[in-house]
This record gives sequence, C-alpha cells and structure tokens, in this order.
Amino acid sequence: MSDVVRAAALRGFSSVIAECGGDLAALLARVGIEPALLDSEDAVISHHSLVRLLEHASAELKVPDIGLRVAEHQDISILGPLAVVMLHSATLREAVESASRFMFVHSPAVSFTLTDDPDGSPDVVGLRYSLNSPPPTRQVVEMALLVAHRVGRLDIGAAAGPIGVDFPHSRLSPPERYAECFGAPVRFGRPTATLRLPAEGLALSMTAANPLLRQLALDYLTVRYPDPHQAYVPRVRGYLDQALGNGAIELAAVAATFGIHARTLQRRLVAEGTSYAQILDAARRDAALRHLIDSDLALSRVTTAVGLAEQSALTRCCLRWFGATPSAVRRAGGVDDAVVQR
Repeated sequence: MSDVVRAAALRGFSSVIAECGGDLAALLARVGIEPALLDSEDAVISHHSLVRLLEHASAELKVPDIGLRVAEHQDISILGPLAVVMLHSATLREAVESASRFMFVHSPAVSFTLTDDPDGSPDVVGLRYSLNSPPPTRQVVEMALLVAHRVGRLDIGAAAGPIGVDFPHSRLSPPERYAECFGAPVRFGRPTATLRLPAEGLALSMTAANPLLRQLALDYLTVRYPDPHQAYVPRVRGYLDQALGNGAIELAAVAATFGIHARTLQRRLVAEGTSYAQILDAARRDAALRHLIDSDLALSRVTTAVGLAEQSALTRCCLRWFGATPSAVRRAGGVDDAVVQR
C-alpha cells in the first residue's frame, strides 16, 4: 500500500486543534484515523486520510493556516532514521539528495526532488514537492514546504534560506503569515510546489557531520527498505503529473523517456497490477480536481490542462469520476468527501 505516511506527520496536530477549540476525536473519526495511532510516530496512517484531516479541520474551525501551524511543531526528527542520514551528510546537497532518495521511508506517497529553477535562473535550484493524493491538498502542501524550510534552517544548519516559495493553489492566509513562516516572497497558482534555493548554498558544509553515523544509517535504510522507484507505476505517474497539458502523454513517448519500448512498459505496468490507461486516467482526474478547486481557470483551459481535446470530454470524465459536472465540482469547493474520495 503506497498511500501511507508515518504517524509522525501528525506531530503537533492535537495541540493545534486544542488551541483552536476543536474536537480532536470527532475530526479523527471523520477520516477514519484511530486516535491511538497518534501515540506512536512509527505507526502508519493513510496519506489520503491525512490530507482530508487537515482540510476538514481548516474548514470546520475556520483556521486557514492550520497546515502551517502543525508544521511549526515539527522538526527533522519526524523523518526517523532518514534524519540521521541527513544530519550527518557532508554538505547540504548530500542531505537533500538523501531526502530525495529515501523520502519513501516516511511516505511512499510523497517526494522531494531537486530541479532546475522554475524561472530558469542558473543561480537558483528548486526543491519540488510532489504527492500522490487527490486534491484538495492545500494544507498538507503548505505543511510539507514549511517543514522542509524548517529542516534546512533549524536542523541542518543551512546558512541561506529560500529566495522564494511557490504554491500551486491560491493564497489561504494573509501575506504577512507566509512572510513570518518563510521569510521570502511567496507565489501562488504556480505549476508546482517548490522551495527556490540559492544554488551556491547546496555546497555548504554541514555543522555536525559524522560520516560513520551516516553510513550506519544508510546501511540500515538500504537493507530494510527496498527502493520503490525501481517500480514503473510511480515513475509513470510522476512523468504524467508534469506533462499533462504541456508535454507528450502518448504511451510511446512516455516509454521513450525510460529508454524502453511501449509494449515493454505496458507489460511491466500490468505486472505491477495496473495499466497505462488507468494511470493516465487517475492523473487526469487529480489534475482536473486541482484546477477546478484551486484555480479560476475557464473550463476550456481546464480541458487543455488535463490533456483532453474537447470540453464535452471533460464533462463526461467528471461525471464518471465524481458523479457531477465540472461546474458542480467547482461549486462544491472540494471539501465534501463525496467529491474528493477516490
């Protein structure tokens, strides 16, 4: 089951709900999370339930920055053994690359990846956050990027913070709240969730690196946790999430990016229990829901953004996916379980 996350991701949630006057037990029951799981950070919970929990809590308590509030209770230790590898890396780049490689230990549903700067600057790199969960994912995205920022600034000891932060959704909280959290310009309605970092900062030496401890932790992770990126399903889904609306999404084109024939890719996907058509359909569904909820794009542009040729095709797909037209999904706002449930 790939849609899981360590319960450490909810560290601080109960305190935030208490501060906001909410009913913790009722919120957990609504998304099917057993309260006892919050007592063991190594327990696993559904990642989709985590996403829904934050969205429901924000809506019901009328607290738009609940994801940011929870993140303020967290530090690198929520990553378990991965934290040891990162803390004892030689440079910030090595720490970030370790996080990219082993983030699946914390949750196979999410990833952090170093990329080129979204604005094309050669002096900037992007740390892009991706997740496999249907929208709305606004609160968990804000929580994840603030935790990543805090890890870099407070735990790893990076001398330079981000020069910018990009979110794919519209602004939820006042601008000063984001300035308080990130200390850098924040943009909304961007293609991806990304921390923009000065490239030279990646060469910074870590303050307390211990190569022996790092190697011991690496050996532990390598032996205990097989790498899911050797599978093709998450790799195909990751490609499609980036290519929908602005790239080639035909089976042959996707297979070519992995250096294999289309029939070979299809056989491997079938061996993993799915098909290319199913993965493409799920990527379109989640992208459509995100655009309908988190943007005011005209329906014709949503159609293009999810790689469909005609708006009537988008309507048919939404009726199949959600039991409602695109306009009805947009009016619902995405908090209703009947809309967001897979």
